[in-house]
Amino acid sequence: MLSMRQILIGLAIAAATITTTIAPSFAAETSLNEILAGKTVANTIKLKDLTPEWRGLSTSGQFEIGNTFQMIFSSFFGGAFNASYYTKGQTIAMAGETYMVAYSLQAQPEKISADTMLGLSLLNMKTIGSLTNIRSFNLPIETALLEKQLQGSRAMFSPTKPVQPDVKTPEILPAPAVKPTRRRK
Repeated sequence: MLSMRQILIGLAIAAATITTTIAPSFAAETSLNEILAGKTVANTIKLKDLTPEWRGLSTSGQFEIGNTFQMIFSSFFGGAFNASYYTKGQTIAMAGETYMVAYSLQAQPEKISADTMLGLSLLNMKTIGSLTNIRSFNLPIETALLEKQLQGSRAMFSPTKPVQPDVKTPEILPAPAVKPTRRRK
C-alpha cells in the first residue's frame, strides 16, 4: 500500500508535469497599445525573413466580410483569393480573447519578391473556423502562390478596356428611291 508521502510526491510530480506542459500554451495578457507599438510582436516582416519553422495556412469560417468575398472569388479563380497567413503558432491574449499571431499580404505590390512586406494579422482563436492548407514555409513556392493571388486579384478588380473590333463597321446607306409602278386609286 502507498504511504501518504508517496501519494503526495506523486501528486506533486503530476501537477508539475501538467503545469510545464499546459502553461506555455497560454498566452500572456497584452494591450493593444503594446501590439501597435511593436513591443510584443513585429507589425511587419519581410517574406525572406520567414524560415521553414514558419507555417503557411489558409483560414475558412472566420466571420469577416473580406473572407466571404475571397471565398466566393476563389471558386471562380481556383483558390487565387484564399488568404495566405504565415505563423509560428504563437498566441497572444488581449481583452480576454486569444489571438494567433500571423502575417499576410496587406497591400498589392507590383510584383511579389523576397523583399515583399507582410503585415501583422491577429486571428481570433474562437472565431477562426478552420485552418486549411497548412504547409511548411518554402520561399519559392510561397512567392509563386502569392503572385497567383495577386494576379487573380488584379484580374478581378482592375478596370478593363472595352474590346475594339479590328474590322470596320460597314457604312449603312439609305435605300435608293424607286418610282412606284402603279398608281393608287
